[in-house]
Amino acid sequence: MNHFSSVFKSESTRSHKFRRQKRSKVKSNGRIKKTAEDAESTSSDDDFFGQAVEHLKQAKEIRVIGKNGDGYRTVIVRLNDVDILMVADSGADVNIMDEHQFKAFSHRTHDKPILANSNVKLRTLQHKLEVKGEFQTVIRNETCGKPTKFVVVSGRIQSPPLISKETLIALGMLKIQPDGSFAEPNDLAISEERHNANTVKQAEGEQDMNNLITKYSHLFQGIGKIEDRKNGREILSRFHMKPGVVPVAQKPRQVPYYLQEPLKTWLDLDIQEDIFEKVPDDEPVTWCSPLVVQPKPRFAGLLSDQPEPHMIRASVDLRVPNQYMERSRISQAPILEDFIHKFHDCTIWTKLDLRRDTTS
Repeated sequence: MNHFSSVFKSESTRSHKFRRQKRSKVKSNGRIKKTAEDAESTSSDDDFFGQAVEHLKQAKEIRVIGKNGDGYRTVIVRLNDVDILMVADSGADVNIMDEHQFKAFSHRTHDKPILANSNVKLRTLQHKLEVKGEFQTVIRNETCGKPTKFVVVSGRIQSPPLISKETLIALGMLKIQPDGSFAEPNDLAISEERHNANTVKQAEGEQDMNNLITKYSHLFQGIGKIEDRKNGREILSRFHMKPGVVPVAQKPRQVPYYLQEPLKTWLDLDIQEDIFEKVPDDEPVTWCSPLVVQPKPRFAGLLSDQPEPHMIRASVDLRVPNQYMERSRISQAPILEDFIHKFHDCTIWTKLDLRRDTTS
């Protein structure tokens, strides 16, 4: 408090101290040094606050310059009948505005937007964004317009609304040229000789692959089964049940109506390819486990009224028979480190499609 009171003094207080310092000078020479120190301290404080004010002015000017420099990122477009300043974000997958911006837009437009539920999930590099809903609107510029969708997030996004890459391209505000023809050519471009060498090498690799497929074409037909090539017969597996166990026939589970037709087609195809064997009608049912049918995860949101057989996954619930089965062999399943140790020096890899695997 004494430091600030010595700086922000009233004029009367300063005059009173000056008179007191003057009388002290007459009385004793020993007081002169102290008086000079007080005057120097006051002058130093004034200089300090003067420099602080000047620094704040410079910081404010720098901030204003930076704000004006961001103007190239924003564009003015029209949503319905309202002109809005937005950020052209080519890295955004969807159009975004926060709930406060949506509320302000709703008050200004005559066509009141309806906020509907949204299945969109948004995530930044640091955290997830809570989606509040989405609405349909028409976005326009001076050349064209496009019906589009905006996703509304909770809270504030600390920026104007974002226009996605897809919308920017549709409005003619963004164009991506893979060969970079918008720029002036220079010596750092990809050389034609190197490009031709890579093309020839790729063509040779494709030719080698085609030769292998042609040479072993018999291995790429049908599903195939494990065979005992040495003895020339099929390999059959036998399950050993515990003695005295009574077979359990469980009730079948209900299959959704829209999955019944692709399931029937899937079973018929597997019977034709000798993967499944149909139980004769005159044989009694002993062990019977329910079939679980569901769409595959990657087709869950794309299933139409008539899904294809390869879009479903059917498996048998064998938990009850497993309780009465005797284990003939116990083996440890390999882990990721086992494969890394075994294939650490491999250079050629093959992608194997197991979409028709019947063992899982």
